[in-house]
Amino acid sequence: MKRLLLLSSFVLIVGVSEAWGQCKDIRIPRGQISTTLKGLSKKTNDCYRLRARAGQKIILHLAAADKRVTFSLSEDSYDADFTAQNVRDWEGETGNVDAYLISVGGGKRGAAYTLEVTIK
Repeated sequence: MKRLLLLSSFVLIVGVSEAWGQCKDIRIPRGQISTTLKGLSKKTNDCYRLRARAGQKIILHLAAADKRVTFSLSEDSYDADFTAQNVRDWEGETGNVDAYLISVGGGKRGAAYTLEVTIK
């Protein structure tokens, strides 16, 4: 029983770390406070990693013709709860976390979306 539990935990941790490893880092050009990401919804969600310092303000806006395309935001840590779930707009101040994960998806496959990311 202990071996099965240990094996299950290992598979879960490896699976989660692989999913996090597939996130694309969001880079904001030097001297600017925002960037725009464009994508198409597909079977799996697109994952982006946003790094920010404590006390900064993050503003996220998702634009898509298909209203079912949304994003979820969570801290980039193993046991993090969602900060925002299935929304199209969000803003808030960062905590003591180095990075956040943004997962974009939903709607019809091939639906175009634009994600505007601002850090102040």
